[in-house]
Amino acid sequence: MRLSLHVISRAGFGVRLLWPHEEAAGEANSSIAELQKGHAMPYKDALSLLLDNILWVFLMPRWMLANSPLKIHKVAYQSFLEWGKYMNEMYQAKRDEVKSGETREGMDLMGALVRGAGITPASPNASNGDAEKGSTSSKQLLSDSEILGNAFVFILAGHETTANTLHFSFLYLALNWATQEHLHKDIDEIFRGRPVSEWDYERDVPKLFGSMVGAVMNEELRLIPPVIGIPKSTGKGQPQPMTLNGRRVVVPGDCYITLNTAAVHRNPKYWPA
Repeated sequence: MRLSLHVISRAGFGVRLLWPHEEAAGEANSSIAELQKGHAMPYKDALSLLLDNILWVFLMPRWMLANSPLKIHKVAYQSFLEWGKYMNEMYQAKRDEVKSGETREGMDLMGALVRGAGITPASPNASNGDAEKGSTSSKQLLSDSEILGNAFVFILAGHETTANTLHFSFLYLALNWATQEHLHKDIDEIFRGRPVSEWDYERDVPKLFGSMVGAVMNEELRLIPPVIGIPKSTGKGQPQPMTLNGRRVVVPGDCYITLNTAAVHRNPKYWPA
């Protein structure tokens, strides 16, 4: 869960979290220190506590969560407020980066959402007022609240699912030494001892997906899918014809169907031994 949290923080918002041994050694993180000014809860705590208590935020009205005598509810509410402040501040910072033209390709998710919303660098020939506002290709495609909502969904959907995928991948690799050695060999061949500063997303990620790294990840997701059911439904009064084993079948309107991914992924008809 901690590894997943660190990856999502860096990939999602460009914020690098320190590991316990770095904190114990007294290493500083100036970007975190600057980000945490004026906050009642550290960045890392706000994110991790919110993810740990997210069900309370979903299930209970805000006023009830804020006034509940239970400590777990107070923690959930405070982490929700603090993380909301952090997201707003990071979003405004990304907007400023994009408008000033200081961003680069391969930037984090929040920055990609800002650019995808149609916010672009201000034209060098624009007037001062226009330059301050930045320019857009036409109209901003996503509202500020939609950008923040999408960013949060990526974090929420990606944290535990990514953690579980890593967890079970490590377990399967520990049980299959030959696969582990093959994986290690492929990683060595791709990076060839290059330091992290020389890694390149466009060059290295396709190679990783085409190697044992991609094979291990896909096989783990087949054996233990993070989403075990894919919901589908037909519209009210809209029957849906389909072909099943060469036979035409009509699914009635207003019908709810769940595709059982766990069963399909282990069905010998599709995955023979």
